[in-house]
Amino acid sequence: GGGRKTGLSLSGWKKRWMTVTPSSGGSPAQLLYYDSPQSKKAKGAIMLRGSDVFVPKRLRGTGSYQHCFCVTSQAAEGTDKAGTTCTLLAAGTEEEMYKWIHSLREAVASATAETPAGRGAPP
Repeated sequence: GGGRKTGLSLSGWKKRWMTVTPSSGGSPAQLLYYDSPQSKKAKGAIMLRGSDVFVPKRLRGTGSYQHCFCVTSQAAEGTDKAGTTCTLLAAGTEEEMYKWIHSLREAVASATAETPAGRGAPP
């Protein structure tokens, strides 16, 4: 299943349209982002397994950061990038921000609850 595709932006920031895709059929949970609502191909993706989604305390309610939230992600295996990345996103309203946070946290929880292949969960 797919999520909704909604625009997120701040002045001076690049506007992107995003879709939350939950884990299914071996595909990982991701936050896909697009250049426009009509785009068929995602410009990029943030893998959600093991991610954290939160409102940064230092930015909460500050100027153009009023509806910002952060999605952390680990570098993909097999890449030369290492560590954790924090992607800062902004919604148009506080209500939209909390809807995004809720949807992303649900996707993260389902992705993190899955057991990697070859590592059986105890009964």
